[in-house]
Amino acid sequence: RLLFGDRFFYFVNRLSQHWRYQPMFIYLGNLTEFIALIVAAVCFQRTRNSYLKWSLPFLAIVFVGEFVLQLRIPFFSEMRFEINYLIAICESLFYGYVLYHLVTDTFLKKMIKIFVLISVITYLVTYSVGAYKFFILELIAFGFCLTAISLSYLYMEFRQDGPIVFKLSPGFWLAVGVSLFFSSISISFSFFKEIQKNGITIFGLYLTNFIARAASVILYTCIAISILLFNKQSSCSYPSKYDPSNKLNPDGEKFQ
Repeated sequence: RLLFGDRFFYFVNRLSQHWRYQPMFIYLGNLTEFIALIVAAVCFQRTRNSYLKWSLPFLAIVFVGEFVLQLRIPFFSEMRFEINYLIAICESLFYGYVLYHLVTDTFLKKMIKIFVLISVITYLVTYSVGAYKFFILELIAFGFCLTAISLSYLYMEFRQDGPIVFKLSPGFWLAVGVSLFFSSISISFSFFKEIQKNGITIFGLYLTNFIARAASVILYTCIAISILLFNKQSSCSYPSKYDPSNKLNPDGEKFQ
């Protein structure tokens, strides 16, 4: 009991000290992730049979993983590579799955399958052999791939439905969030060494970390909007492709 009590009070003390000396901006990303998680939990009843059915477990993994890394507690700090690789693999699987069910182009669907397969295998191989130095390069490369896929989907849907109709689609907001987030971190991480060498910081954070946190706020806000739009549209009685009785998602594709 004493051992458990010591660990508990150490955790609380470390948590209070961490919050005391860190600018609140650092936690905006965690807060946005938590809000998106709550939205996914509330709307799960309507999304559980759609392409968004994995949003709840995905957001839970991301929020818990990034929050414990933020605390910098020794036990979790020692597992930072495991947590980072777990989040990266989940990102490839989740965004690949969602985008695969959103796009209608056959070639783009094949590219998504290839991307998911290569990215997951690469992450697993580099982690298993301890080649952690390649992790940033993997994030850059696969980030650009997700950006290209998202932008391709946005371009095709804009041409088909027009900007006004498409902006009401859950797929629009998710693709916008993914493209903005991964393009931002891929570009910033490409200059990681130069930024560190020149000591470029904002709010006490290296520019790369600042951009990543700001981009995460945009990403998880877009995910929350996407889930809310899906929930709203599936609760309405549309006679067309938005009719949930026909088991069609708001982007006109049958649930898988």
